[in-house]
Amino acid sequence: MSVLLAKRALPRSLDEPPASVVEALAQLPLGFGQQSLEAPAVSLNLKKLEKPTGAWRLRVGDWRAVFFPSGEDFLVAAIGPRKDIYERLDRMRLARKGGGVTVIESAAPLVADEGARARAARTERAKAPKPSGQNNFSPFEDRMLLAIEGVDDDVLAFLRSLPQSVDVAEVLAERLGDVDLAFLLADLWERPQHHFDTFAAGRVPSVAELEIEEQELQSRLAAAATETEVVATTTAGQIRKLLDRSIEDWMVYLHPSQRGIANATFTGPARVRGGPGTGKTVVALHRARVLARRRVQDPDRVLLTTFLRTLPKVWGSLMELLDPEALRRLDIRNVDMLARSIVASAHSQVDILDDSRRRRIVAPLIKRHGLAHRIGENEQLLLDEFDAFLAGRGIDELDPYFALRRRGGGSPLGRADREKVFAAYEEYRARLAKDGSFDWAHLRAEALRLAEAGAGPRFDGVIIDEAQDLSAVGMRLLLALDKSDNHRHFLIVGDGQQSIYPGGFSLRELGIDIVGRSRVLTANWRNTWSVWTAAKAVIEGQEFDDLDEDVGLRPTGEEPEPLKVGEPAELHVLRNPGEELELLGALVAERLDSGVDPGDVAVLVDVNRKADEALRALDRAGIAGHPLDRYEGEHAEGVLVGTFNRAKGLEFKEVFIPGMAVSEWPSRWFVPPGLDNEQRMERIALQLRTLFVGMSRARDRLVLLAGGPPHEWLDAAAWAMDVREY
Repeated sequence: MSVLLAKRALPRSLDEPPASVVEALAQLPLGFGQQSLEAPAVSLNLKKLEKPTGAWRLRVGDWRAVFFPSGEDFLVAAIGPRKDIYERLDRMRLARKGGGVTVIESAAPLVADEGARARAARTERAKAPKPSGQNNFSPFEDRMLLAIEGVDDDVLAFLRSLPQSVDVAEVLAERLGDVDLAFLLADLWERPQHHFDTFAAGRVPSVAELEIEEQELQSRLAAAATETEVVATTTAGQIRKLLDRSIEDWMVYLHPSQRGIANATFTGPARVRGGPGTGKTVVALHRARVLARRRVQDPDRVLLTTFLRTLPKVWGSLMELLDPEALRRLDIRNVDMLARSIVASAHSQVDILDDSRRRRIVAPLIKRHGLAHRIGENEQLLLDEFDAFLAGRGIDELDPYFALRRRGGGSPLGRADREKVFAAYEEYRARLAKDGSFDWAHLRAEALRLAEAGAGPRFDGVIIDEAQDLSAVGMRLLLALDKSDNHRHFLIVGDGQQSIYPGGFSLRELGIDIVGRSRVLTANWRNTWSVWTAAKAVIEGQEFDDLDEDVGLRPTGEEPEPLKVGEPAELHVLRNPGEELELLGALVAERLDSGVDPGDVAVLVDVNRKADEALRALDRAGIAGHPLDRYEGEHAEGVLVGTFNRAKGLEFKEVFIPGMAVSEWPSRWFVPPGLDNEQRMERIALQLRTLFVGMSRARDRLVLLAGGPPHEWLDAAAWAMDVREY
């Protein structure tokens, strides 16, 4: 006997239900009909409802819960205060989905341009979606669909545009104001042959024929397809935890289609790839959990790692929620902290240069070796070259540097320029050796040397997330620390299109063979189609390095396919940065006033200076901000604010991105003046991928702002957004 809680049972805009409601829900299996004489007496205030068909009401004080009984199980579809529940009942139906069921609930009417958006002097809407080609409405002729009351030419065009991958019940409920029409059309999608026969018999399908009988409901509740819609609970504690949900819960949810990868038995190194929102990090977390629980004997441990410094803290918090027992057998550290511990065990002290000290060392090298014309007198570009293409590739001689096949967003260099760079690099290395210091790239190289000599820990499994941002030396280090037979517990997870650092290498050149053990994720569980379309439009046609032999576009058939359509992304164009930040505060305030949790909202930017400005703008609007570099996986009380780099591997319900005017993006820090056109395009390509990462962090809503004319690349993608000019 279980209480099955629908994932959309409690809207985030409502307060949490009191403990008495949770206790009453937990008692439903005993209190509904007092099924057993041995059961303790339970008194619940229950009533059968006229609508939706088959629904019952549970009353606790001023709170109500709507549920559907089925055998010994109870599907809870909605929870809330009395007034809210009775308003929602008219917008709610129990519908078929695949072999299972879902709760369909039409959205309350929204006014698109109310509040701060109403100040726009001109608004240009995102272009209408194109027909998808084939979907589950394709068997029906236009005349058939138009015969259904409520379907006009606009609705028909929308139905034809729906991609095959969408969660059609949710999409139709959001798009159509009439829940019965959404209910009927969703059933046409799920059972086309059934309704085609109705049309063939000269009749028009109606909602009166859609009721799910008790026996069918029992079968559908037990189906695997229902696992994506409901969560089974047996205790009040489990119900409380699910009702207190937040964005973090979605970060650990494992879909049945991903479970096969997490539980797989491989014969050698394996790889998981896929675009944004396809659940790569979730698969990595669950794979680590599986290895820690089932395949490791004490005192062996499993390493869960990444190049990013913020993710391990987040993962630790999430794994504490997911499986505290597995957490005891996991070592969750980023690659640099792991390398530092290995080097520290062999050296009396480890002095790591910060960025400012490194720039002071290389500044005179630029002039001394005649490199100013190639890197725009920008110390960081020379350091990027050292880190990505010399120390990062383990190159310490000139000939291999001449022969290096450059990939992944560096500054193009001919043979003569490489010779100058290498001379500067040798002088830089000599300075490090003299001072007894390391930078992070040389620290990894030293850790690799020590590990290959036997130093450092060994792991029974290594799971690497965001692997596209590792250097070749970093990947070789992790491979050296993996002791599983034939590296069968070595899993590489990543997506080259989301690479935000220069460099690049192929797995094959490192001797890592994943033939037959590469898995691709294509279902986009995070973004709406609208968010994904806008993010993809920004990088349309940009080739990328995906750890394969060739650099190119995403292969046909591997594009992420979102499940929801959602509202169009927005681009707000203002006259100057001051007005832009004022509007940012107003837009965020409106979303919070509508009931959105501040911890589910992020403001993302390219540089720390803009993050500081955004925090001040939120403060002026009376909104609490939470720096993203302090986020450790626990739900934040304020709006998260930080850089695109800090947001890697994370997701948020709503994302706001200011600072997109041509005068501000990309920052001169990343694309300095004085570069030739080829160098400039390489650097912009890297920043486009980084912006793409930021945009694709959004689940439901994406808003960009520009305090002046937007950059040409963003302007070219504006067709995928609602553009408002002020």
